[in-house]
Amino acid sequence: MGQRMRRGFLVPLAVLVLWPLNALGQESGRELPPAEAERVLEQIAQAQAKVRTIRATIVQKRSSALLKHDSVTEGRLEAKRPNFVRWEVDKPSRSIAWIGPDGVTIYYPDRNIAKKPPSWAVARTAGGLDLVFAFSERPLDQIRADFTTRVSEDEDGIRVNLLPRRDGLPELSFVFSRPGHAIREIALTPQGARTITLTFRNLRTNAPIPDARFVPDLPPGTATGEM
Repeated sequence: MGQRMRRGFLVPLAVLVLWPLNALGQESGRELPPAEAERVLEQIAQAQAKVRTIRATIVQKRSSALLKHDSVTEGRLEAKRPNFVRWEVDKPSRSIAWIGPDGVTIYYPDRNIAKKPPSWAVARTAGGLDLVFAFSERPLDQIRADFTTRVSEDEDGIRVNLLPRRDGLPELSFVFSRPGHAIREIALTPQGARTITLTFRNLRTNAPIPDARFVPDLPPGTATGEM
């Protein structure tokens, strides 16, 4: 995957929340046998390959045994292939992140301040838009080279767990709707860190989104600087 794709959707997670977490939720429901799991993964990849844009309300939850209460952030996501993201947070405090070919800008309306993250914060977010457009940016054989896959069915839909085969990769879990294979939830646990869960609500796919939505639109007098 190119470096451009590595600067995708998860940038706001690393920069706005600077993740870290513990273990993915336990698998439940019926684990699919290998042949059926393979068929379902192919169907998911085909469905995701058709998605060009995403609009959704996002609830982001950070959980850890070290935290007395989960940390919850709510906002709106707009994403467009190949590498455009607008991530607007409403609660608990407001911020807007614009992500595109020219990098990342984060604006804090209540303080009228705009920041650009350091290169290390961008570089650590490997994964990028292929987590939003799950399984369609990386061939399945490439995913299998890095992860052991487990596919199960439960009341929430189709759950895909990816367990890393080598150090440096996070544990990942996806939930897709049934039928349709629309993304409903992503959970990731970087090694030695807290779990971040993204829940997609009011999901709309392939609605036209102007490129201007992904260009920083800062009001006059905005203070700018590096994070």
